[in-house]
Amino acid sequence: MDDFKNLHLNNHLCFALYTASNALTLEYSERLSEVGLSYEQYLVLLVLWQHQHQSIKAIAEKLHISPLALIPILRSLENAGLIEHASEDYHEHTSSIALTILGNQIQFKTSQIQQKMACETGLTQLEHLYLREKIDKMMANLQANVKRS
Repeated sequence: MDDFKNLHLNNHLCFALYTASNALTLEYSERLSEVGLSYEQYLVLLVLWQHQHQSIKAIAEKLHISPLALIPILRSLENAGLIEHASEDYHEHTSSIALTILGNQIQFKTSQIQQKMACETGLTQLEHLYLREKIDKMMANLQANVKRS
């Protein structure tokens, strides 16, 4: 049975990343709900706080999701008064998404949530940066391998 140690659950980086991601996302979700946001809405706002006036396609690319998957999130943010868009419908190329005043104001509260979450990971700032660098390297390698296939 031990011939396939590479198949032991705890030997898998993907499982460690999966469980860590689930734990972080769950904790973020609970805290963000206190300010009326889902985790997915928070990710969209992160993009818009950094890059004002984005197309649906640009936001989707930054979040690595499809534009169609993004539209319900955008609608919920618009219904909450946090974003607005410049056309009558949500078209991935022509809709320009922008923050409202309320969308900008919520940034302070979410910044506090993020700072608390960073502290609760138990990682130093240097460890956080190192881990992020390694994950980014892994993603770039995986994406390069997919393009070559």
